[in-house]
Amino acid sequence: MKQLNNENIASLIKATNSDFLNMIFVMTEVEIKDNAENRYEYLGIVIPKELLLQYISRWMNLTLSIAHSVKEYIDDSRSFMNNTFIANISNLMKKQTIKYWQNYIQFANKDIINTMFVMTEYDIKHRSENRYECIGFVTRGYLLKFYIKTWFAYVTHADSVMEYVSSNRAFINYTFNRIENGNGECVKDTTTRP
Repeated sequence: MKQLNNENIASLIKATNSDFLNMIFVMTEVEIKDNAENRYEYLGIVIPKELLLQYISRWMNLTLSIAHSVKEYIDDSRSFMNNTFIANISNLMKKQTIKYWQNYIQFANKDIINTMFVMTEYDIKHRSENRYECIGFVTRGYLLKFYIKTWFAYVTHADSVMEYVSSNRAFINYTFNRIENGNGECVKDTTTRP
């Protein structure tokens, strides 16, 4: 796959399916292994620096949104084994607009809602053995209310409310259990807690 040029790689990033995107693209040649346990690791397309933003955007916008289990999907991602990739995806997540995240929340599946959103920067663990905990979007202000409304709609239809609430990253933070009253102060809201 070394004979692929940037134009070929850009075309693959744009058109390939989510599994190929997650399993074949890597950050460095070191990640392509000659004696790997998994045969697909013999293969690899190194993401050129000039195409990294395109790759990450596609990964976030398309692939991540269709994953049934974000945790498993991130664990399977060969790119996620690279700290440079994690740093770049974190930076891109911080740069996205409120409108982008509002649309993301609106169209995301319940697993993404539970897994990718956090309350503070401290809830993102940069050195976690759970790769999905290395990234996250900090939900604030208007977006927090929108997130809670969406999350609550999902929890009311969850097969297991206990499991859904227990796996929510935002719920770990006390702020998630509070809502803004009309004066902008945070007060405990016992009526909307699941």
